[in-house]
Amino acid sequence: MKTNIITTATAIAPLLISLCLLACSPAMAQKPGRPDTPSAVPTSSGQLVYVPVYPSIYYLGQKKSLELTVTLSIHNISPDSNITLESVKYFNKKGKLIKSILASPKVLTPFETTSFVVTDKKDPGGVGANFLVSWKADHKVNRPVIQAIMIATTGSQGISFLTDGVPVRSLQTP
Repeated sequence: MKTNIITTATAIAPLLISLCLLACSPAMAQKPGRPDTPSAVPTSSGQLVYVPVYPSIYYLGQKKSLELTVTLSIHNISPDSNITLESVKYFNKKGKLIKSILASPKVLTPFETTSFVVTDKKDPGGVGANFLVSWKADHKVNRPVIQAIMIATTGSQGISFLTDGVPVRSLQTP
């Protein structure tokens, strides 16, 4: 019995080593949707971006809901170029505009980030609320990273998660 275990371990060892080497190879280490070569970086000169948010979530079979604080963050990841936020709009779960966040366009310089916090407890938007972010640049640039983080605490418990923005329309600069 002891000999069979050693023989089996000896036969499996090269396979395990091969799998470990394959898993550690640069091709396998690349994350899907996150290209690590400059030529593969997605660029655009403008987009309309949908960002799902959850200012409240249900629990106990929708009998109770937990209110969360929502922070929308927009990161200009271009090392060389400005982008301009044309509009940031907040909609409730039924698609009704709750408010326009920007009073006027806002320029983000290279690597600058701006954030907006939803604190309206009278009409927080409900499960399925969203932001629409419109941004433009003078030429093709790295697309900004647009995310929302939701967080809540009660007693010694806490919950947090984030969502990524999804481009829904290209807004090309003439």
